[in-house]
Amino acid sequence: MLYMHETQLKLLELARSHNLGKTSLRKIGSMIGLGDNNARLVQHHIDQLVKKGFLWIDRTSGVMKLLAESDGEAVFRVPIYGSANCGPATQIASDTVEGYLSLSPQLFNLKSNKKYFALRAVGGSMNKAKVKTFGGQYAGIDDGDVVVVEKALPADINSKPYIVAVIDGLANIKRLVIGDDVAKLESESTTPHMPIYLTPDIENFICGVVVAVVKR
Repeated sequence: MLYMHETQLKLLELARSHNLGKTSLRKIGSMIGLGDNNARLVQHHIDQLVKKGFLWIDRTSGVMKLLAESDGEAVFRVPIYGSANCGPATQIASDTVEGYLSLSPQLFNLKSNKKYFALRAVGGSMNKAKVKTFGGQYAGIDDGDVVVVEKALPADINSKPYIVAVIDGLANIKRLVIGDDVAKLESESTTPHMPIYLTPDIENFICGVVVAVVKR
């Protein structure tokens, strides 16, 4: 699973007792049961752990740090509720948990007193957005990315937040824009997309605010 592959779990367990920055990829493969001929696959899963915020590693200097466990912070397990549209509205909103996304609260600035869920992005209508991602960086939302959402209404509508809205049973990821007595959902994309106009009771459509994106 993207959210925590079995190989990644084995790598995290190994990292608690070994400095992976000073261990060859071939040896790591042998130690976790992949064999010594899968160095490229080992590197892929290490890269995924780095991207998700669990591990920081510099093989040049031989330095490694388990980020998710630093400062005594626990890993957040965020439920994944299917997909949401970043394009034509085709994805039906779901209340069924399909899996869990494991994240470091430190690196994604998640708060223990907040409630979060996650959705897979479908389409490219938000590929020019600027959403927080690993390491304090910002990135667009591309097809296949996983979006982390806080269960809350936008605290400041004027900030034009990225939100998840459910319209006619279909989930959409867009930027909320309000002005001149008009509320609309806009795309931020390399290709043009028509805005979606909302009725004044926008709180009936919004189910959360986008707080982070985990790149595929």
